[in-house]
Amino acid sequence: MKRNIKIISIIVFFLIGSNYLLRAQDNTRIGQVSFIPGFSTSIGSSERTNIISLNILGGYQYALKGAEIGSLFNLNRQNVSGAQLAGLLNYTGGQTIGAQVSGLINTIYKAYSWQG
Repeated sequence: MKRNIKIISIIVFFLIGSNYLLRAQDNTRIGQVSFIPGFSTSIGSSERTNIISLNILGGYQYALKGAEIGSLFNLNRQNVSGAQLAGLLNYTGGQTIGAQVSGLINTIYKAYSWQG
């Protein structure tokens, strides 16, 4: 148990530190860890895109370009490009290019259409 807490602490501190390095470049951050919405490492602007998102119970982010894992749910206000994995529910408010895998519900507000 103590070893797991140390590993999780190291990951959280790494994500917080790396987010400050990316902050000056654009609205993309390497990752975030969330216990529940509102209790996470997402500090600052609410319009940031995550590359990696780890949601212990569930999380609510702006957008994703990478991978997101939540034991219960993952919620994104805008587009998702990559994979969302959740125990119960995945929701994307924008378009999704990639995969959503959950135990119960996968919802995409705007479907992506191929044009050519």
